[in-house]
Amino acid sequence: MKRKFLGWLLGCGLVLTGYAQPNQLFIIGVKHKGSKALNHRDLKALLEQVGPDVVLLEEDSNTYTDGKLHKIFGEKTAAFLGIWKIDVERRATRLYIDKKPGLYVGAFDMVIPARNQYVNYQTQMEAGFDQALRQLFADGLLKGTDSLYYNHYRTLNTKVLDAIDSSLAVLNRETLMDTVRQVMSLENTQIREWSNRYAQLENYRIWFNGSCDFWELRNQRMCANIADILVNRKGQKIVVLTGMMHKYFLTDFFKNNKWANQVTVVGWPFLP
Repeated sequence: MKRKFLGWLLGCGLVLTGYAQPNQLFIIGVKHKGSKALNHRDLKALLEQVGPDVVLLEEDSNTYTDGKLHKIFGEKTAAFLGIWKIDVERRATRLYIDKKPGLYVGAFDMVIPARNQYVNYQTQMEAGFDQALRQLFADGLLKGTDSLYYNHYRTLNTKVLDAIDSSLAVLNRETLMDTVRQVMSLENTQIREWSNRYAQLENYRIWFNGSCDFWELRNQRMCANIADILVNRKGQKIVVLTGMMHKYFLTDFFKNNKWANQVTVVGWPFLP
């Protein structure tokens, strides 16, 4: 099923063959809630430098159907008071629109009902699973080479966690993107196999397998939704603002040779 879906996605590129001028695609990894090293003003400054015609946000794909980010009464005040924790991407885009009123705004994530509840549940389960995995290692119960894989996984994961609160420059380094790619690969292979084999992880078995499948499907749908928007664009600068953990997948997909004539993926640093 996944192969058929990815095959359809890659096939989308064939529809666009013959484009005289490829789009420039800037895939920018962020921490949604920001940090001391990254706020909405930093991101807005980058948008002003790049000067995109299109900005795509990691929100439900049925949002912004008219291509506009409409103002919501009290939004700015609520964000200032901390009542509404608006993602830095939305806040930065809102400010950028003042500079470029004709900006097209779209959303590329799959529709997730009760998104906030989903995020909270995932956070809770991830913390519990991580603790169970740590305990399994501490008790010396990982068998054979599993302990070596675990140490490698922890080293990579620590690098990612240490970078989360960093600047845009750090979050968008090729080296960090490669580290995230390795972490996700291990979770989908070794770690997933452990969740099915070790009794100590049984309470998380169904969740972890489902989470891995859903993450993969979500990445694929993100690519499909971005591709749908690219079909209607020609020779434009398109910025995709996404969580740093998704960036590697989106980048790898649109760097595929079948997209070479339609899209130029601009890597970091985006500007000289």
